Amino acid sequence: MINGTTCNVIGILPSRFRFPSEESVIWMPLVPSSQEANRGWHNFPMIGRLKPGVTIAQAQSDLESIMRRLRREYPETNTGRSALVIPFQSWNIDSGVRRRLFVLQIAALILFFMACANVSSLLLARYSSRRMEFAVRVALGASRLRQTAQHVTESLLLTGFGCIAAVAVAWAGVRSLLWLYKDRMPRAPEIAPDWKLVATVILVALAGAIAIGLATALHENTKELQTSIHEAGRATGSRRTAFVRRTLVIFQVACAVALLGGAGEILQSFWTLLHMDVGIDRAHLLTMRVELPSTKYKDGFQIGNFFDNAATRVHALPGVVAAAAINLLPVAEWGFNGNVNVEGLSAEHPGFFAEYRWVTQDYFRTMHIPLVRGRGFSLEEISGNRSATIINEAMAHALWGEKNPLGAHIRFLSPAWITVVGISRDVRQSGVEVPPSPELFLPARSYSAPFSSWSIVVRSSLPDETLMPAIHHVISSNEQDAVIGRVRTMDEVVSDSVSYQRIVAALLMCFAILALALAALGIFGVVSYVVVARTPELAIRMALGSTPGALVALVARQGMSLVAAGLAIGFAAMVSVSSLLVGFLYGVHRINIPIFGAVLGILFMAGGIAVLAPALRSARIDPIRALRQE
Repeated sequence: MINGTTCNVIGILPSRFRFPSEESVIWMPLVPSSQEANRGWHNFPMIGRLKPGVTIAQAQSDLESIMRRLRREYPETNTGRSALVIPFQSWNIDSGVRRRLFVLQIAALILFFMACANVSSLLLARYSSRRMEFAVRVALGASRLRQTAQHVTESLLLTGFGCIAAVAVAWAGVRSLLWLYKDRMPRAPEIAPDWKLVATVILVALAGAIAIGLATALHENTKELQTSIHEAGRATGSRRTAFVRRTLVIFQVACAVALLGGAGEILQSFWTLLHMDVGIDRAHLLTMRVELPSTKYKDGFQIGNFFDNAATRVHALPGVVAAAAINLLPVAEWGFNGNVNVEGLSAEHPGFFAEYRWVTQDYFRTMHIPLVRGRGFSLEEISGNRSATIINEAMAHALWGEKNPLGAHIRFLSPAWITVVGISRDVRQSGVEVPPSPELFLPARSYSAPFSSWSIVVRSSLPDETLMPAIHHVISSNEQDAVIGRVRTMDEVVSDSVSYQRIVAALLMCFAILALALAALGIFGVVSYVVVARTPELAIRMALGSTPGALVALVARQGMSLVAAGLAIGFAAMVSVSSLLVGFLYGVHRINIPIFGAVLGILFMAGGIAVLAPALRSARIDPIRALRQE
């Protein structure tokens, strides 16, 4: 039984199938109502599958010819109408989501390269510390093939164990993300690690391990035995090996700067969106969606009348300051638009389209949306005895410019002229990122659409758990089959509208923290190795009268020179990244100097801490013990 109608179940789709939204669980044949059957009703998307070999451009050309014919045959309803053919994926995932996913992919790729550089640096340090061992093996008769096999085997073992740990961390990370954002993440049940991608990354990591093993083995095998033993006695190995290690550390610091800078810009954009003025006072504002049985409520006037009465009764509840109803809730719902003809201006503005909403009398007062000109709906207009509309500032400016539109007449959805009685402040109806579009508001009882689902908004200082039972009683006393859902505060509505941005910001912050940790670990590893390798030199310096402070300064200077070089290169990279992000991040219009300064400061401090520990260790060297061991 659906909406009071008995239906036969003729098929069951897979549980993962969710289309066109996650809430879709039942699909029924489309039987257009009288309103939907009207040629002027343009609110249905069409989905088709192209024949093999047919391109999007060919389909677009065929559809344009159809639309031209329809405009000639039906000028009243199809003037200004066109159609656009787009791939399903582009329609299902908008360009903003695709751009954010692209940013995440780039960040993950940078993090992957940083991890590879970190492991390579550690493997090179490990190889350098065992140069004497390998030289002795060669002196005792070890073949080049055996030496090479040992290098490659050790690299593969270390990388293999690291990959196993990484897969476990990735799986735990995905589960944690779903646990944190399961209610706000689109298609959350379908999110899982892509094991094909995991396998590809593991293969690339293992290939890199083999390359490092072969490189170190070939570097050693191309030398004469005497040269190998001579370099084994050098503090930091060959100049080429030391240069590669330093380069890898600088690369990691530069990548960390770029990632932290990008994450900072995206966090700033997310903060701007979350606290943006959408044109509504969100404090103490509760929203809910009420669905009426479509079998009982088929007439638009009947639907509008129900919600007008319901809003009046909810307003009468104790503790309620104001209450109203609207067919499409601001920020969260949109999609109704139609052609507007203006008396005396139709020739100047052919095919002008505006969004439209039906509201009850106290809607603007409940939402704290001020009227910049004119007045609200009168009782006569609310009852439907006189046609009137309230337009927003965007529509007033688009059609009348600096002129006063009050008293003007427009034709919309019907042949009758409608009088403009007020101009409201702009509201971001289609989302916080989308600028306000031309919009008009009509009295609820003039509702002419067949959709029986509206939103009720209530302004009250009472807690939701106290208010909702009383509201539920009011609604059910009017219609016992009414369903109330999506109970959220207006703050939650705005927060949910930026769920994609929240997830991207959270992931990028995780990536940035990992990048910071990898960079600090790389600096610490290289400086620690230099201190150990140069222990005899440092012991001699101390024996000759050098102070512990001078040794600390010597080691710190060498380590911080790598940090400074990485910060300089990373700053240039961060400027480039920021310039790219400014193009599609909302609220970020220029390079943010405070963010850049904070990023450089954080990395400088992290580098300083990473250098400080091994530098202080150099001050505690016992010259006699160190020289005796050497």
